[in-house]
Amino acid sequence: METIKNYLETMFRNLPDTDQVRKAKKELLQMMEDKFSELRNNGVSENEAVGTVISEFGNLEELAEDLGLENVIHNNKDNMNRRNISFDEVKNYVAERKACIITVAIAIFCFITCVTPVIITDEFFNNNAVGLALMFAFIAAGVVLNVIAGSRMADWDYIKNEPCSISQESIDYIANEKKNFKTKYSVFHAAGILLCMLCFVPAAIMDEMKLHFSDPISGVSLFICIGLGVGFLIYSNKVSNMHEMLLNINSASTIGGSYSKKAKQNNGEVKYNNKVVKVIMDVYWSTITCIYLIWSFLTFNWEHTWIIWPIAAVVQTMIKGIYGIEGEE
Repeated sequence: METIKNYLETMFRNLPDTDQVRKAKKELLQMMEDKFSELRNNGVSENEAVGTVISEFGNLEELAEDLGLENVIHNNKDNMNRRNISFDEVKNYVAERKACIITVAIAIFCFITCVTPVIITDEFFNNNAVGLALMFAFIAAGVVLNVIAGSRMADWDYIKNEPCSISQESIDYIANEKKNFKTKYSVFHAAGILLCMLCFVPAAIMDEMKLHFSDPISGVSLFICIGLGVGFLIYSNKVSNMHEMLLNINSASTIGGSYSKKAKQNNGEVKYNNKVVKVIMDVYWSTITCIYLIWSFLTFNWEHTWIIWPIAAVVQTMIKGIYGIEGEE
């Protein structure tokens, strides 16, 4: 029976989320269950019974008149014609997207740390030519990695460019992935922020040690910390955004859209009732990090610039209190 229920969900996924449609869905489920029970009582195997029920009741347009859904289906052609993304496609997309996000994070790390070879070779080998060559090699590696990531995701452009829909099975899978990623998100996000906040600490320690090579090591450690921090932030934010995008792929006004809203409610996420605020909060911590780094590097006043973090946390709490809605869109 589970197969029949899943098939029924797929049939109604792109129909409007109204009392009329829900009533028709309930009636059709009862008809399918009655037919399944009748076939099983007549000695038909479970697989054959499922196949017979689906073939007899599996075309919604043929059943529209009996269910009173003719006008609903006629007026809902746009949603009915949405491209269906299968469960296997969703799983493949998630795996491919994660791999590409890691690739992009590594590319950004290469860009940020590209000056470190110049610092090292200039100090220890007095050879700027090798350092410059390695710097351009880092940049080239970053460009290549970005191109690879872009080409790998090109086959999935239809997910963003075309109206699509996914099944309840796919939504459950994504919601579970999002739930399992919550701890990782917190760890990577916190680590990214801390690395960017404390990137000056190794440099300060090296300066205090007064070693003859403290300056180059300080510079290298600074760029590596920032590169790692930014990489962690990119990974955590982009994976989280991917989950959110997939959960929102079904039209919000349809039966399928109600599944995604329910999944997000179960996750207990804070949503915002103002679109401008939502856009701001999507990039909130990334913006704070940029402001912190720019302010710190311009003033070199690291002992005071850290104050931006507790202030930012208080401001975020205030915004959530004013504009946030727990578990709602």
